[in-house]
Amino acid sequence: MLRSFSLLSRNLKKVASRTLALLGALFFLHAGLGQAGEAIQIQKDIPYLSGEESNDASVQEKCKFDLYLPEKPASGFPLLVWFHGGGLTRGCRNPCPTAEIFAKRGIAVASADYRLNPQVKYPVYLQDAAMAVACAIREAVKKGANPKAIFVSGHSAGAYLTMMLAMDPHYLRDAGLPDGAVAGFIAVSAQMVTHFTVRAERGIPEEKIIVDEAAPLFHARKDAPPLLLLVGGQDLPPRLPENQLFATVMTTLAKNETTTLLVVPDRTHMSLAEKLLTEGDIGGPAMLEFIKKRTPSPGAATGK
Repeated sequence: MLRSFSLLSRNLKKVASRTLALLGALFFLHAGLGQAGEAIQIQKDIPYLSGEESNDASVQEKCKFDLYLPEKPASGFPLLVWFHGGGLTRGCRNPCPTAEIFAKRGIAVASADYRLNPQVKYPVYLQDAAMAVACAIREAVKKGANPKAIFVSGHSAGAYLTMMLAMDPHYLRDAGLPDGAVAGFIAVSAQMVTHFTVRAERGIPEEKIIVDEAAPLFHARKDAPPLLLLVGGQDLPPRLPENQLFATVMTTLAKNETTTLLVVPDRTHMSLAEKLLTEGDIGGPAMLEFIKKRTPSPGAATGK
């Protein structure tokens, strides 16, 4: 056991080197993607569940998303599906400053709600999130989004949902999406162990940490999709080491080559998300670079 933790500690240096490489790449943002625009379009209250289940009051209230589009989007723009935080017990999709700032840079954003505890329990949060992604893709592609440039992201509890969709692919499959439908996942301060609200549902004390099928870390594997993990240098006490452990397990033990951890110095749990793409921020540019790198050019997307 001690030898295993020693190995993980030594290999944190490898994660740090990847972070430095990412920071170097941020100076080469794609022209036209990342330049702030002036206006956006917002389409409100798009439902993502239909049929008999849609008659439920909680579904009618929560199972919707708002679609933020550049005012004059270029053909083949990326889509970012964004999930809010709130511990799986609170929060809502609107207002969503993150959606506005990314839409002004040519990236469509679907800001999605999902049902919350105590209305529902695990795994309904994840099932809702997966259905939101599937529906958002359909709606955005109708409006010109590139189906090969779909990304999922979120902050805190929303980042936990993001990571679970990335690491346990059956949720997106159950929502009708094939493997590889999402080009990459961006987690902004995610829990990598079983979420504390899920533990509470099971009668497990908050201080008792577990890693089971409800934990992103449980699903560590070599063939995971591209992941960008953002965490604040002054984040919640467990959050930084959790993300460091996850990144090290992925890159060193699972031999995954598409996981990148970026620690944003001096950022707290909330300011990490609130200051994305503000002056001096490195988290937002990292997200833009991650998206740009995995967005085919319009010609490549159409086969021209």
